[in-house]
Amino acid sequence: LWSFTLRQGMKFHDGSPITAADAVASLKRWSARRVDGTAMMASAESLTTTGELTFELKFRTPFGPVLETLANPVLPTFVSP
Repeated sequence: LWSFTLRQGMKFHDGSPITAADAVASLKRWSARRVDGTAMMASAESLTTTGELTFELKFRTPFGPVLETLANPVLPTFVSP
């Protein structure tokens, strides 16, 4: 289980707040386009919001390179509205 908390006060270019729902939707879009993201999500049980600024990535089977996958420099994860 990986728990993530977004920094409070972050905003998109239009001034709207960045939320955990934005992060979850962005991660789902991103993982469908990346081989390593697809592999990570194949091991995942769920990717859900747990609060306005918090979300969890829960695995049903072990997946070691979570941070390496999310921080991939070729196509890193970005949060968009």
